[in-house]
Amino acid sequence: QDPSCIASKIKLHQGAKPGGGGHLPGSKVNTLIARVRRVQEGEECISPNCFDEFDDVPAMMSFIARAQEESGKPVGIKIAIGDDTFIEAIARWMEDHPGSGPDFIHVDGGEGGTGAAPLMLADYVGMSILHAIPLVDNVLRRHHVRDRVILMSSGKVFNPAQLFIQLAMGADYVFGA
Repeated sequence: QDPSCIASKIKLHQGAKPGGGGHLPGSKVNTLIARVRRVQEGEECISPNCFDEFDDVPAMMSFIARAQEESGKPVGIKIAIGDDTFIEAIARWMEDHPGSGPDFIHVDGGEGGTGAAPLMLADYVGMSILHAIPLVDNVLRRHHVRDRVILMSSGKVFNPAQLFIQLAMGADYVFGA
């Protein structure tokens, strides 16, 4: 079963759109989405490219802890990797706070998945999933927190060989196309 069906995922960035926010066409803005996003039903909705609730790793971890407590469900993050700075900060925080942090980290490849991303972002922003998985896996291991988090991956998985390569590189769970 897809872990994201039984858990909450905080999407910080995704392949080909890190930091770019998201665009939801009006045709997909139903009553629930309109209420949550505070827009009119059927109105185009542009997602902000950041969260009001946190702006650094400690505040994000506090938000995750609150979501875990209030929902009773696993809570994780989805990220695209540009370099090791952000994942280092997460791993260092987790090392300093035993038993706390995200239940899973979903790493998305910079390749993008929908084909809807701007070409410049798809071609030049975000690390390839084949480089991102081992980077994240190694950083988590170096900080002795790898056993506390499920590492998920997604990015250009079109056949079983690509899936098994991502598993061999350190992913625990791979989202396929």
